[in-house]
Amino acid sequence: MGWFSKLFDEKREVEIGGEKKWVSKRKFDEIMDKAVADGSATLLPTCTVHVLGPTGTRTEGWVVGEHVSTEDYQRWKDGPGNIYLIEMYKNGEREIYFIKKEMWQRAKAALSSGASLQEIDWEMIFAGCTTTHNGNSV
Repeated sequence: MGWFSKLFDEKREVEIGGEKKWVSKRKFDEIMDKAVADGSATLLPTCTVHVLGPTGTRTEGWVVGEHVSTEDYQRWKDGPGNIYLIEMYKNGEREIYFIKKEMWQRAKAALSSGASLQEIDWEMIFAGCTTTHNGNSV
C-alpha cells in the first residue's frame, strides 16, 4: 500500500483535469506517484500540531515552512515530529506559544482539573523553557 493512501479511507474523490471522480486507494497512489514523478504535484513537509486553547484541545495539520517556520518546527518538534502550542487571545488578538510536549501535558492537566487558561500557574508550566510568541522567541 502506498504512502498517499494511508492518509485516506477506502475511496477518495479526486479532481483531475476538471473532472471529479472516486478512486480506490491503489488508484489514488498510482495517480499521485505519477504526478510527483512528473513534477505536476509537490510534496510538502507537514506536521501535527496539538493546540491547547480557550475552547479546549484540538489537533491541526500544518505545512512546515508555511504555517510554522522550519526553524520553529526543528526547535519544538517531538520525536515523531509533532509540535505543541498554547493559544490565547489578548485584546482580541491571537497569540501562540510553542512549548515542549511535557509542558503542554501539564497545562492540559491543569485545564482538565477545572482551571481556566487565566487561572493556570504559567510560571510552573513554563519553568525552564523558552517560548515562542507569534513566531518570535521571547
